[in-house]
Amino acid sequence: MRGTLPTRARARRPLRAGSRKGESGSTLILALMFMIVAGLLVGALADSAANDLGNTLNFKSARDLQSDARAAINEAIQSIRYNPLLTSSVTTLDASPPVACWQKGTAPYTSTYSASDGNSIGVWCSTAYNPSSGATRVVTFSACLSGVGAYSCAARPLLQAVVTFDDYPSGYTTAPPPPDDQCVTYCGTDMTVDSLIQDPTMPTVTGIGLTGASPPTCPAAGGATGPVTGGTEITICGTGFVQNATTVNFVEESGNVQGGLETVPLDDLVCSSNLQLGPPCTVTNVTVNSATQQITADAPEVTQGSTYFVTVTTPSGTSAYGYPGSPYNSVNDVYTYATGAPILSNTTLPVQPLQGDTVGGTEVTLTGSDFITGSCVDFVEENGGTALNSSPLTCPPSPSTVCPPTCAAQYVSPVTLDGTQTVIQAVAPAIFAGSYLSYFVEVVSPSGAASSTVCPSGDASTCDVFQYLVSTPLVSGIVDGMIPSTETCSNDLSVSESASGPPGTTVTLCGTGFYTGESVTLEQEYNGGAEEDCATNPSSSGCFAVPSSNVNVLSGSELTVSVPTPSSGSTFFVEVTTPNPFPCDNNADGSNVFCTSNDQAVVFSYPPMVTGISPMSPSTGAAGSTLTINGHYFASDDNSTPTVSLLEESSNNLASPPVTVAATNVQVTSYSVITATVPPIEAGTTYFVTVTTPGGVSWTSGSPYPPVFRYSPPTVTQVNPNKSGTAGATVTVTGTDFYSTGGTTVTFVPVGGGSSVAGTNVTVVSSSQLSVKVPTLPVNTEYYVEVTTPAGTNTTSSQDEYEFT
Repeated sequence: MRGTLPTRARARRPLRAGSRKGESGSTLILALMFMIVAGLLVGALADSAANDLGNTLNFKSARDLQSDARAAINEAIQSIRYNPLLTSSVTTLDASPPVACWQKGTAPYTSTYSASDGNSIGVWCSTAYNPSSGATRVVTFSACLSGVGAYSCAARPLLQAVVTFDDYPSGYTTAPPPPDDQCVTYCGTDMTVDSLIQDPTMPTVTGIGLTGASPPTCPAAGGATGPVTGGTEITICGTGFVQNATTVNFVEESGNVQGGLETVPLDDLVCSSNLQLGPPCTVTNVTVNSATQQITADAPEVTQGSTYFVTVTTPSGTSAYGYPGSPYNSVNDVYTYATGAPILSNTTLPVQPLQGDTVGGTEVTLTGSDFITGSCVDFVEENGGTALNSSPLTCPPSPSTVCPPTCAAQYVSPVTLDGTQTVIQAVAPAIFAGSYLSYFVEVVSPSGAASSTVCPSGDASTCDVFQYLVSTPLVSGIVDGMIPSTETCSNDLSVSESASGPPGTTVTLCGTGFYTGESVTLEQEYNGGAEEDCATNPSSSGCFAVPSSNVNVLSGSELTVSVPTPSSGSTFFVEVTTPNPFPCDNNADGSNVFCTSNDQAVVFSYPPMVTGISPMSPSTGAAGSTLTINGHYFASDDNSTPTVSLLEESSNNLASPPVTVAATNVQVTSYSVITATVPPIEAGTTYFVTVTTPGGVSWTSGSPYPPVFRYSPPTVTQVNPNKSGTAGATVTVTGTDFYSTGGTTVTFVPVGGGSSVAGTNVTVVSSSQLSVKVPTLPVNTEYYVEVTTPAGTNTTSSQDEYEFT
């Protein structure tokens, strides 16, 4: 210690002047270093405090999430304790698949717990049910953030609880309810929480393989493939398998599982080894070796889909599948069903032989194997045991049970699968064309493979051939081109039972049972609704066969007809007859019967046609003269008298508003000739001549225009009195073609020449008489009395002279 004293002493000695500056600088450096160290210490302390605060917040967030998950599971436990959801409509009778723990509103259900801190927790439940045990229900509750699907949550929950419920009190002796019954009185009598685990360890499936003669060594290399008929034994490799508490599930895969969120619809097919789930498919012969962590099981028979995830469920949950980035996002846990060509062994009807009407609707039952949902049933035209198609039949896959109409351009019927793979019930489609009426019935799988349509013997009777019988056509309505487009065959409420039009009009017949090649006949209707019997007397004058080129069958319920020009009659019943060589029945002697549609179902009427008047148009005549009208369809089938009308013309069209006058004494002298008396003139001079019958009106407006009748100018035959010397005296004028509705004037014209003077107060009493007051005229002068109408002025003569004295 003494050795150090000199040093200390030197430290205390006064510094020289030259040294004080260096010591001062050292002091400043030391002070600066102290400040830096102090700053670092303060920063470190601040970072430490911040980290502690962050850790505290993270801890609180994790603790809140766990607390929220626990609260959600508690709510689910209380809900399902007293509401087990064990009705037959809810498949919660096994440990898979998980479903919403409480179900409110409408499907698809979700059970979501909303926490006060903003977290939203979804809870899913799966139930193992054993009513004869004290552990009536063992329910697994899986909690995850909402948005995670049922399967995904069950595979990786935040929190999982297993709870046992006893739904019957001690000493309960009455037989327990069946598995699909809902307990009422004693639900949740006792409850035991078996476990409550955060981030539990789930079973895993590392691979599957075909067992065969040499079982695969776990972990298996990949997935497995087998027929849709099922029964293929597979070996499942993985971890967490529990003896006597493991369920094997085949979950139909839709290809939409991604991002860790389950997007496979909850109603996709799930096959389970738990027998409580039952049809439509069951995994059988499950054997668990917990020592080697292997399971053997028989793949189920399926009737839909081709790819299935293989999952394992234990009381700890369900194995994961389909997660991107996970070791299970591969073919290792996928079982693929090979969908080969269906095998059709028999086709039957409730009553044999295998046949039905062309209107379709006959139910047929197809028996065979390898049938699968999405299959189509084709009816393929055949002749002599050979399918009449130049290329192999294929049918595009369809997610629907109704095949698309483009299926090999053949007739396709709706399909109903009964879930056994061996039976399809189909409905024969309607047909309306084809050279033959026999059709192979074949089944086409979604992959396009079709059952055989080959007849080894060449005899169609030994194969699955459906024989069509041409139906008796049924006519229910008629639509013509002049009817508004709202009236169609598809609108049963608006289709009429009558139509009209000139020859060449195209009408549409509505009904059922139409077939290409059918004939159409017009049968004349007579007074009282009687009709010509064209079936018995086809050559009768009242029968008119429509040329086959004028008939076009559009479908089994619709055909078009271009109506011909009949030589007599105007109203006809329209009937359809089955085509040759396709009879609808046979006589006792074996001869064919060709059936005709229902009698008097629809009526077609030809409206009258006016082609000319006599004398030829424009005809000129006076009221009361006889007018001869030429044309067609004047003789009505009910013997009623047509109406002849004159419609005022203006500038080659109807006047606005038009004046219409009716001719009198109408007589139908033949099918094409009418005579009538010209009515008194009303207004105007030129009129269109029209005829109306029960079949319609010959013309209403527009080109081509009907013949025109022009009224003659007026005539004067007498003036009474013909002499007077008093201005304002009334004179009566008699003649023809006076206008009673205006436009008639009277003028006094000096016989020797001079200024004319108009009469006053002209009153047209009728077309043949009028009165006028004499104006003030020069005395002792003779005058012609001229009557002027729009048709002209009378020609003066001694008969119309008047003298003012």
